[in-house]
Amino acid sequence: MSGIFLIIIVAAWFFAVKSLTGAITSTMKSGIIKKTTYIFLFTFLFLLPVADDIIGGFQFRALCTPENKLIYDAEKLRGKTVKTKDSTTHTLDKIIPIRVLTREWYDADTGEILITHKMYKAKGGWLSQLIGFPGGSPPYTFDGSCSSKEYYELFGKLNITRIEK
Repeated sequence: MSGIFLIIIVAAWFFAVKSLTGAITSTMKSGIIKKTTYIFLFTFLFLLPVADDIIGGFQFRALCTPENKLIYDAEKLRGKTVKTKDSTTHTLDKIIPIRVLTREWYDADTGEILITHKMYKAKGGWLSQLIGFPGGSPPYTFDGSCSSKEYYELFGKLNITRIEK
């Protein structure tokens, strides 16, 4: 049902932008300048409701790199016993809200941080939050979640013993 609602909104916005762009460029003489202005203005106005979502996507992808998701030194970590504390969460100050969930694993003997795992979760822009669907207001223009698949294989691969709390 929400998909049909989204299609109706996009179609209505398309026709509204088409009418508005036509009205703005109607006073211009025919020619290449009018066509170029129409195309530029139409594109700008049509994308305006999701512009923060698009920009936020670039910011999110810059954060969601392998070196930001999982930090460890395999040589230090191999065969160790590690323990963890509660995960921490904070929200980054970007154009869209991006939550970072961080979990750190410490050497059980020395207390040295050996593994840092970060998961990123983005909310959508103002349009997504206004409409509120699908649940949780995810971004409309990119996948708003990111974590390391390697993290879940790391403990077995390096023969690490975990002590949960």
